[in-house]
Amino acid sequence: LREGLGKHVVGRSTSAMEGHGGSGVWGYLLTLPMYVPMLFVTFMPWSLDLIRGGVRMRKKTLGDGRSNAVVLGWALPTVVLFSLVATKLPHYILPIFPILAVVVGAYFAVTEGLSRRIVSVAVPVVIVLGSLLVLPIVEAKMKPSPRIAEAVREVMQPGDRVYWDGYEEASLVFYLNLPAEEPVTRLALETTLPRWAAGELPGVWVVTQARLEELRAAYHEMYDRPLHTTEHASFTLTNYSSEFRDQNVLILTADTSGD
Repeated sequence: LREGLGKHVVGRSTSAMEGHGGSGVWGYLLTLPMYVPMLFVTFMPWSLDLIRGGVRMRKKTLGDGRSNAVVLGWALPTVVLFSLVATKLPHYILPIFPILAVVVGAYFAVTEGLSRRIVSVAVPVVIVLGSLLVLPIVEAKMKPSPRIAEAVREVMQPGDRVYWDGYEEASLVFYLNLPAEEPVTRLALETTLPRWAAGELPGVWVVTQARLEELRAAYHEMYDRPLHTTEHASFTLTNYSSEFRDQNVLILTADTSGD
């Protein structure tokens, strides 16, 4: 409940998490209308047809009062609700796409123009074919969690756990596909980190470079000895969210050879 409702419902509603949204009062106000241009882009190539259908609905030349009320009752509350939420992501408004598709379909049904309809069908086909070629390349850049999870699995030994700090992305848990009784947790400076460093808690540590440097300094100050680790992989997060952009994520295990 704390993670699902507390963090991912209440937390995302009250503050922009992971850089998805404006920070501060002015940032929040500036991002309020964010879903208007986002809807136009994500609903392409039918965005113009949706606008034309909306104009006809307003002029009462498309649909009747009851059907138009269903459209507004479905789409408007969703857009308003997620516009008020501080964290904003394109897929939050996907639930309104089915009713928008109905509007476009109704608009097509009452308008003429075979060439326009051919173009409206051909463009999605081109987009799909292009996506099959381009999306794998884009995904590799924008979604580092699959590559990080693969690197973790290559390092893990039987009985190992996975720990993280700084890069606490839910997508990493998904791609790791660990048993429910083996959650990914943080290493606490006062308790579990020294045990991990001593080899008492075997596992792989996924940590950002910045967070590692902070913990190294704190560890040395608290225990009067360095934190020895072995680096197995490093990932530079580019074209990601503003929270992680240009940060390094390291895959580490404890180095007990110097103890």
